[in-house]
Amino acid sequence: MNNKEWKNPRNLTIGALLASVAVGFQASPLYLPFIGISFSSLSTLPIALAGYIHGITGFLAYLVAGFIMLTLSVPQALIFFLSSGLLGLSLGILMKRQAPFPAVVGIAALLLSVGMFILGFLLGIPVLPWLTGVKRALLIPVTLCLTLLYSAIWAPVLAAVIVRVKTYL
Repeated sequence: MNNKEWKNPRNLTIGALLASVAVGFQASPLYLPFIGISFSSLSTLPIALAGYIHGITGFLAYLVAGFIMLTLSVPQALIFFLSSGLLGLSLGILMKRQAPFPAVVGIAALLLSVGMFILGFLLGIPVLPWLTGVKRALLIPVTLCLTLLYSAIWAPVLAAVIVRVKTYL
């Protein structure tokens, strides 16, 4: 895909549609208090698909979804910008570039870890609230392991979804 293809109206429309789906998933805890938490993790998938279409399309979908989330809930928007959206964008772009599986998982986990550390340490949003007090020394290794596992789960899921919807993208 060449650099001009992200300007294709079809790709921009699909990116906008995927951004709106990501907003719906990310905003679900606001409207469905208990079950919505499980849906919010699915906001990774639409951004990953947009990133797979084209890196710039994915980045635009990521920004649009994040800014729409800012109008709904600032904490949810920050969580989207620094965790689920960032994970989806990195997974989609890396899969499109056909990076090896360990590189996809490793880079995505590293970006997710950095986002979670920014959320937890700089912004004060507790990402792993059960690691407080005495267990604080475990925060970095546990976070790295969990993000690696989470990325390792998402990578094959995304690959399977891409196989199924590739004809439509």
